Amino acid sequence: MPKKVRTYQENFIAGVKHWMADNDIVHIKDAARKLKIGYMALYKIMHGVNGPSVSMCILLCEKAGFSANWLLLNKGEISMNDQENMTKLFAEIKDIKSKLK
Repeated sequence: MPKKVRTYQENFIAGVKHWMADNDIVHIKDAARKLKIGYMALYKIMHGVNGPSVSMCILLCEKAGFSANWLLLNKGEISMNDQENMTKLFAEIKDIKSKLK
């Protein structure tokens, strides 16, 4: 049986949980405050009600140091290794987002 590939929503949730554990944060409300994300938005994402927006994914990558490749594309390592490539990827994501509006 092939290995299940995680979606970016699953990676976002795993990333937030990982970041919370690394920073000794127990409550979603505290995580939301530190990440500067609305509490209810983060709560709904963490409980699978809503998916994270591209902006939230970018914010999580910037604040927690996660690789956008890992978070959005499920490729590579969880940590951001190459700042130049990440900056380029963030710019491309923002460009795609503006074209979708």
